[in-house]
Amino acid sequence: MPKTAFALRPGLAYLGTKAKNMSRALPPSAEIQIREAADSDGAAITALIAAVFAEYDGVTFLADELRELRAPASNFRRKGGRMWVAEQEGRLIGSFGIVATHERGVGEFLKVYLARESRGVGVAKRLLDRALAFAVSRGMTAITLWTDSRFLDGHRFYERHGFRRMPGVRALHDASNSLEFNFRLDHFPGQPG
Repeated sequence: MPKTAFALRPGLAYLGTKAKNMSRALPPSAEIQIREAADSDGAAITALIAAVFAEYDGVTFLADELRELRAPASNFRRKGGRMWVAEQEGRLIGSFGIVATHERGVGEFLKVYLARESRGVGVAKRLLDRALAFAVSRGMTAITLWTDSRFLDGHRFYERHGFRRMPGVRALHDASNSLEFNFRLDHFPGQPG
């Protein structure tokens, strides 16, 4: 079957199962805005995730696996959470979500992605701080998350910010044959005691 290319957003093309970022890095001096996600951000968040997946061999992007992003703000609110996005010069460069879990007082981070050219300049930390402030405001006392075993930069980010890798691995049985590691944070700034 021939590969079909189509534009996901300016500077990004979809080629088969890989999205290729064809834009140049934005200047570090460009102001970065953090705001709560809107339902209308779904396509841009999906494109961001496609671009991040394209960085890793064997990670297949299928939009059908991200149906909750058709209306991200509504979906996260319905699950007792929120999602934030980072924008630079009108371009969505990051996403970071949190939802309540079945475990009392525990939140879960979901859809944590940052454009490659925006890493290492504090954007992820700003998104993390926003999510942790939300967790405190909702009485959450711990945070859990699952991340693909191949996303090593993400693992290092979480560990730098106090998360511990928990025992075990879960298999998603998805198009990428993903194995995920669980990380947990049991104490974070702003919590009582």
